Amino acid sequence: MNREVYSRLVEQGKRLITKEFALQWEWGDLALRVAPIVSKPTSQKGIANVKLDSTLSLERWLLDIGYEGAFRTIREYRSTSFAWPKDKRVKGASWKAHNIIVSDRKRFEILKPGMTVNDTLIAASRRPNANQQGTHDEAWEYINGAARLLKRAAVVIRNDPDLDGKTLRKISESCGKVADGLDLVYEAAQIEVSID
Repeated sequence: MNREVYSRLVEQGKRLITKEFALQWEWGDLALRVAPIVSKPTSQKGIANVKLDSTLSLERWLLDIGYEGAFRTIREYRSTSFAWPKDKRVKGASWKAHNIIVSDRKRFEILKPGMTVNDTLIAASRRPNANQQGTHDEAWEYINGAARLLKRAAVVIRNDPDLDGKTLRKISESCGKVADGLDLVYEAAQIEVSID
């Protein structure tokens, strides 16, 4: 392959990445309209009902539109859109860079135009008191981070050529289930914190 052809392929790939990030925001914004994340339920009992209704609404909508992907993917897009309102999104930073610090209370200060995921993680870890004893909110950030790491582990495990299919499926499914559980705990905590 000559240099000119390769350069065109690189440009095409960059355009696809831009489209992909735009679609992640679009999915998240749409899912948020279908099943809003309510920040101030009227009572403790209301928290469970709002969460359940929201999850059922989202699941129903995904079935109605014929979505065949993972439910947790759309839920992650929705959570990211909720955490990053349109007017707070950083142009020139990828959706993933936004997503990786979605639970960080200082996310609007951390993310700058053009930052990669790696740049974002480094900036988040370098802020004052980032590695000291954390607050209640930071504990939930760690839970959210653990869920994301488990999701990534499931993908890596799924692609490991040294594991047989049955073992692979069990490990990958277990990572996914634990990640889903952590996501639900994190989302419930976001609602509870907003009431306080």
